[in-house]
Amino acid sequence: MFYEKKYIKKKDPTFLIINSHDKISTTYDDSLNYLKNHQELNRDIGHYLYAYHEIADLIPQTN
Repeated sequence: MFYEKKYIKKKDPTFLIINSHDKISTTYDDSLNYLKNHQELNRDIGHYLYAYHEIADLIPQTN
């Protein structure tokens, strides 16, 4: 796996960025295509996300 190394100095510490926007977009598109071809997995993820959000609504939010 090849990574594009870019260093950005923002005060302190130094951050290492290993992915570009293009690589992230490509990975996102590949993930969507994979889920389109694997409907059962897509459905299962949907169930888990639904349960996660329903449970989150039951937990009181504090600041």
